[in-house]
Parts: sequence; structure tokens; C-alpha cells
Amino acid sequence: MQYSILPKQEYIQLELPSFTSSELSRGNLTEKMSVESDIIVDTITALAVFLSEAAKQGATIAEIAKDGIKGIGEWAEILKLVPQLVPVLVRFYNGVIKNAEEFSKSILNITPEQKAKSIQSFATNFDLTNDKAELAIEKSITLLLEVLTLIKVFK
Repeated sequence: MQYSILPKQEYIQLELPSFTSSELSRGNLTEKMSVESDIIVDTITALAVFLSEAAKQGATIAEIAKDGIKGIGEWAEILKLVPQLVPVLVRFYNGVIKNAEEFSKSILNITPEQKAKSIQSFATNFDLTNDKAELAIEKSITLLLEVLTLIKVFK
């Protein structure tokens, strides 16, 4: 017995993003990762990319469900977004979660150059439709890195 939640024409139009298995295994962020491997800059860049993509997809889901999810049509629209979320989650895992232990050790010894590159990379890769919120989050990252620098000075 077969069940279809989408009419045939919508099912055929559902496109999956293309990414290779090597991209999945190493969490390739293509041009968004720094050329030189720096765990601090790379992790902050991966976090910026994840937050931007999650905000975009979250806004789309919120728009679909703004009047409530009243039936299978809304669920189908949300399920269509899942293929777009998979690479985002894989990149977050490989770029942030996997590096968490090494990042937490390295961040305590952040250099002024790493701090400047991290701030620039976050600002470049983080994008929200609400510019005030975007600026507030970018300033929060800058403040956090400044606090870490102060902690290092007072050690």
C-alpha cells in the first residue's frame, strides 16, 4: 500500500540539494571557511553560517505556520524544507560541535589577529533580514571576544 502526502506534481518538483559525501564527512563550508586553518576563526565562521541559515529557514517555517498548522498542506510545506536543513546541520556539527573541545582550549589563548579575523569573518558570514538584530549579535560576538582577551590579560 502506498501513501502520498503530496500531489504528484509537487512531489516531482521537490529538489534535494547537491553535496558530495566528502563534503558531509569533513563539513566543507566552501568559500565561507578561512583558507588558513585556524580553529578559532573557522569555528566562529561555521557558527555564523549556521545561525544565518537557521534564521532563514526558521523565518520560512514561521511564515508557513503563522496562522497555525491546520492540515497536511502546512506540514508538507515544512517537510519540503528538510533537505535544505540537512547540509546546514551537518556543517554545524562538523564546523562547531566536532571542534568544541579544541576550540575551548584554543580560545583562551586567542591572539589579537585571530580576534580581528574572527570578528571580520562573523560579520561577513552572518546575515539576518533584521539589520538591528544582526548588528546586536555581531556586537555581542565582538564583546565576547573582548572579554576573553581581558581574561587572558588578567590570568
